[in-house]
Amino acid sequence: MSSQEEFIYIHEIPLLIRRPLCDYLDSLKVWEKLAINHFQFNKSDLLGPRSCEIRGESPSNYLLQMWSNRGNHQIIELFQVFKNANLPKAMEIIKDVVDKKFHRFIKLNEENATKPKSTEIKHEQWKIHRILSKEDGEPELIKDINDLVDQMSVPRIPFEDLQICTNNWQSTLGKGGFGCVYSGEWKKTKVAIKQLNFSENPKGGMKSSVRMIVNEMKFMNSCHHSNVLQVFAYSIDQIPCLVFELMTGGSLRTRLKTKDPKKILSWRKRFEIAKESCRGIQYLHTFQGPRHLIHNDIKPENILLDSFFPSDTTHQK
Repeated sequence: MSSQEEFIYIHEIPLLIRRPLCDYLDSLKVWEKLAINHFQFNKSDLLGPRSCEIRGESPSNYLLQMWSNRGNHQIIELFQVFKNANLPKAMEIIKDVVDKKFHRFIKLNEENATKPKSTEIKHEQWKIHRILSKEDGEPELIKDINDLVDQMSVPRIPFEDLQICTNNWQSTLGKGGFGCVYSGEWKKTKVAIKQLNFSENPKGGMKSSVRMIVNEMKFMNSCHHSNVLQVFAYSIDQIPCLVFELMTGGSLRTRLKTKDPKKILSWRKRFEIAKESCRGIQYLHTFQGPRHLIHNDIKPENILLDSFFPSDTTHQK
């Protein structure tokens, strides 16, 4: 795939791909779930696709056009939506217009789709859930935690599995006020795992930090953009964790300070990184979620690059 093809927009999907894709989505009757859970439409926005369905036309095709018109989204964003919605066959249908470096996620999704779902892990109480239950004063927060598990569209991983894939949390990538980030390997894929720390002491703001954790996990679960780091999976059994793709190119800060001639960024590349960073920021600041989000911490340390030179991909974290 050429670098130009990597930036195909939804409205540019060839008819030979778009038609079987829409036929498949229509056959599953998943267009409404995709619209609300992944494209962030409201039920009142769905009159158009419903009318198409009544007329015998494709509601999925109408929905894709609506989504394209709302944000001029790219094909890679649609690929990520199908990944998060656990639709490997839909990913397979559009893979010819998606960069080959992302094709490995099709197999991962197929494994997740065929893996028997355990009902035990869903009802296993989270450590914070147990603490709040003892407090007898936060029923709304407990409900939010239970709702969070129901709403997450990515796989849930036992905390013990993350301990194994990080070699018991040995490889630290960074540390911030909200927790530590570790590197590891999950399902043959290099990942970064962010622990979301909280205080068990109510005087230290434990309830407030739990609320922040719940809000971050909900937001990251529903946020889909090619320049925003995507969540692969999560854990909520002990310490809450989010699993992301590992950006092995490091941060923009390290690339700006490097003396390695192979890694020094050209002015053209710096302009591209600035442009892609603006795309990610614009998406975050206009995201149609439950409330507006302002990143408030844009800096070179928080702009991550993948390992491809010179055509790195830029992500916000």
